[in-house]
Amino acid sequence: MTAALGLLVCAPCPTHPAGTSTDTTLLLISTLAAAVAAVAAVVALWFAWQTVRDARAERRYRRVERVGRIVEDLYTKASLVGTDRWAADRNRLGHALVGLTGRLPKCAALLRAMPETSQDATQLVSAARDEVRAELERLSKS
Repeated sequence: MTAALGLLVCAPCPTHPAGTSTDTTLLLISTLAAAVAAVAAVVALWFAWQTVRDARAERRYRRVERVGRIVEDLYTKASLVGTDRWAADRNRLGHALVGLTGRLPKCAALLRAMPETSQDATQLVSAARDEVRAELERLSKS
């Protein structure tokens, strides 16, 4: 006779009806337990992956915020173009932009730009501010 789920064929046994034995019952219980454990492991793996993804998104958001703070500093110091203070803030921006230049090309352009007047600097920094604002909005939606 075939046991439940067709997993094991047993000879008829006088103490257990329909040809089942305690070994078959244990096999079914252990198979069911293994299946439940496998599903639980997959669910746990999915939650872990989701947590890592969320942490990466949060870190990217914080990095773009940092770039935004530096760009704001540059905006307020646009009148200092050509001074050591302007150069120091541009260097900080360069460090903050590592890995983000593809997402923030206008901010990266500030590193190469050599504005001659405070108006030129204000125009460049304004474009970078808008870019940071747009990227933060995009990141907050995803």
